Amino acid sequence: AAGPAGPVGPTGATGATGALGAGLGGIVSFTTSTTWTVPAGVTRIQVEVWGAGGGGSSGYRTEEVVTSSNKQLVMQAGSGGGSGEYVLRLITVSPGNVATISIGSGGAGAVPLTSYNIYDGISGGSTTLSFPSPVSVSMTAVGGGGATEEGGLGGTNTGAGFRMAGSPGGAFTRHVEPIGDYVLFYGGMGGAGVLFPTAGRGGN
Repeated sequence: AAGPAGPVGPTGATGATGALGAGLGGIVSFTTSTTWTVPAGVTRIQVEVWGAGGGGSSGYRTEEVVTSSNKQLVMQAGSGGGSGEYVLRLITVSPGNVATISIGSGGAGAVPLTSYNIYDGISGGSTTLSFPSPVSVSMTAVGGGGATEEGGLGGTNTGAGFRMAGSPGGAFTRHVEPIGDYVLFYGGMGGAGVLFPTAGRGGN
């Protein structure tokens, strides 16, 4: 017959730390320029960067001759600026590494100096995240172009990581029906943001 069980032995040493799971451990977002320190336990990060959108162009007004005895006032709205580029990248890091983040500013709309000329909008600023040595990684998403008469170009660039170019801004749309003595134009829509399909709509 079996004898009685002996006493429980001492607890063994702690085993090695297991590998991290496949899911994200947290999300941090930045809308202003700053620095960010990699927290304890983090060895890999997924970074998404968007460039800023470009500003819209100005409109203008002028007289258009219909016949030798008839004129109509033409008022043209501005075109929309392009949206910024999107960049995604996986980066291997170590706790304590410090990233510098520079957020691009949205491009200003054109300031008309006269009522009978079209002035271009200002391009949006690029957004950059960079780690110095030993990580030695820098990624930039280019801002969208400021609108011309035909609309601003979407931001685009080449480099490491997954990239999607920004959408171009829309050009103005002319109404073919005069309203009274006026011919009206709709302003062009701003370029739709990458992964954010909503675009700013131009005024009348």
